[in-house]
Amino acid sequence: MAPRVRCPHTPEPTSVTRRHFALGLLTSVTFTLCVGVVQTVACLSRVPQVALGIGTLVALTLHIKEWRKHWEMPKVRAGAGEMMQNVLERCHKLNHIYRPSLVCTHAKAQFMVQWLMNRVYGDHWNYFEAEQFVLRDGQKASLMWLKESLRDGDPNNTDDDDDRPILALLYGVTGMPGNLVPWAKAAYKMSGWKVVVINRRGHTSPLTVPTFNIAGCLDDMACGVYHIQQHHPKSRLYCMGSSAGSGMVARYCDDPESCQFAASVAISCGFDFRGCIEAMNTTVSAALANMVRRFFMFRNKSLLEDQPFWKPLLEAKDLKEFISHMHNVTGHKSEEEYYDEHSADLQKPTAPVMFINAYDDPVFHGSFTFQHEKFAEVNPNAVFVQVNKGGHMTFYTGIAHLWAVEVGMQFLMAHHEEWLLQQAQKSQEGSEGGPKAQAA
Repeated sequence: MAPRVRCPHTPEPTSVTRRHFALGLLTSVTFTLCVGVVQTVACLSRVPQVALGIGTLVALTLHIKEWRKHWEMPKVRAGAGEMMQNVLERCHKLNHIYRPSLVCTHAKAQFMVQWLMNRVYGDHWNYFEAEQFVLRDGQKASLMWLKESLRDGDPNNTDDDDDRPILALLYGVTGMPGNLVPWAKAAYKMSGWKVVVINRRGHTSPLTVPTFNIAGCLDDMACGVYHIQQHHPKSRLYCMGSSAGSGMVARYCDDPESCQFAASVAISCGFDFRGCIEAMNTTVSAALANMVRRFFMFRNKSLLEDQPFWKPLLEAKDLKEFISHMHNVTGHKSEEEYYDEHSADLQKPTAPVMFINAYDDPVFHGSFTFQHEKFAEVNPNAVFVQVNKGGHMTFYTGIAHLWAVEVGMQFLMAHHEEWLLQQAQKSQEGSEGGPKAQAA
């Protein structure tokens, strides 16, 4: 008899009732704000309130009309693997219309909402339990376990009965655990799994070794994965990464033999590291260069300012020039070797992975990233999900609803269900084959 499936289907969160309630609440709040603005402007000017009110309603109507144009069915292109097809049949959100948020349809507006959300959850210690481990070169790193996903609040709990799957989360180039609190809570609410954030060197604690990597170090992540498996040997490990974290997911899944993730999701992935950096908007590139300087260099100035790479990185005008000197920081032989090691190779079968990208992504624009869907023809374990409006890592629907996280979790949960069914079938075949073999 097949065991009970541990990951039952979650009811579709965007049901008609909930969606209409959310839109009604959003419309009411928007209308109230518009009335307040109209009255304020009317008091400060000689324009009649009626004229201002009519103008506001017209503008709001045109905005809603424009917003409805962006409703679409997600474009899905998947490899031909049999298991992958079975998994996608369980991903119900991919069969529903994608509706970007009415309030923040534009990518820049979504970025502002994300910035506010990051400030709300800035104090990540309220949500995570830290567990330190040491990297190969002596640098300290840590895991952050979502407190509500732990049965007794102890990340080192090795309870033999707790074989729930583990979801590992990876953040972006200057990310912090607080950025992933909404992701972690949404993932736990959907699945009931244990949720952990694998922190990178220099993000949550100062550097003690004069080296860092803005794209993330695979060896460091492998140490974190090993540490998790040592303490939770019976739990299957899944992963979800965003931005630079999604690049680490893509590279780690390149080799299915060594990859320890049963399946992964990469949100807002750049795929070809060199290509996406060269295709990046110049303003965005310059802003990111300043951001990584402040985050890695200025926070560790006493340790890094005497290093030979300090001045070239300090004088870099954009991210492309900054990365051209990164091989001196990470120990690679050349810039070319650094780029090669941080680019995903999708032209061969990988571990199961889903890529979710938006065309209006201000960092990795769809004009570059969308072309990688062609690799579904040669990679049976890859799925490419694409929408036009989603920004970078956001994909908000309703009021800051995490659509991409829900799609990714449905994919991972469906993959786990499929694995459980396969294990049950093997067990049943083995139990039936035993008596028959004895009788023969």
